[in-house]
Amino acid sequence: MKPTQTRRIKDLVVLLNDLEQLYKRLLMQIERKLYALRHAKLEDIPELGREEQALVARIDERDGLRVQLIKAIAVDYGWQDRMANSLTISQIAQPLEDDGRRQLFEASTRLRKALFEVAQANRIAGAVAREMSHHMKWVFDSVRPLEGEFSGYCNRGQKLPQRETRLVDAMG
Repeated sequence: MKPTQTRRIKDLVVLLNDLEQLYKRLLMQIERKLYALRHAKLEDIPELGREEQALVARIDERDGLRVQLIKAIAVDYGWQDRMANSLTISQIAQPLEDDGRRQLFEASTRLRKALFEVAQANRIAGAVAREMSHHMKWVFDSVRPLEGEFSGYCNRGQKLPQRETRLVDAMG
């Protein structure tokens, strides 16, 4: 194996490890968001969202580098560039020596685990947010007057249905 091929494989392992760490940080961010949602710390949500988006942008950038690196490895192996988009870690590791293959598989396995944990936490956060939204809609619907009853008259002298009366207007 050429020195550039060896270097690229090592770079890929480092990049996979970096992505794993970024996904772990994203998982912690999602857990912080879940804590804020569960404890009604709504003032924390916007900042947590901005931090989460920054992490996602960093992950996207690093993943773009991963794609470029895999394409370069495919060229090193003499494979067609269009094949690079569908290469698996097993295919990349096949021509490697045992130590390089082991490092690549271990980094890939850890990254896959981190991705799974983030996906699972995201599903939970989505479910919590949907339930909170449903609950808040129910609360507001329960304090809003029924349709068909009149609450008074608008500025033009027309009858104003209670459904259109805002809670703030009704309370003063």
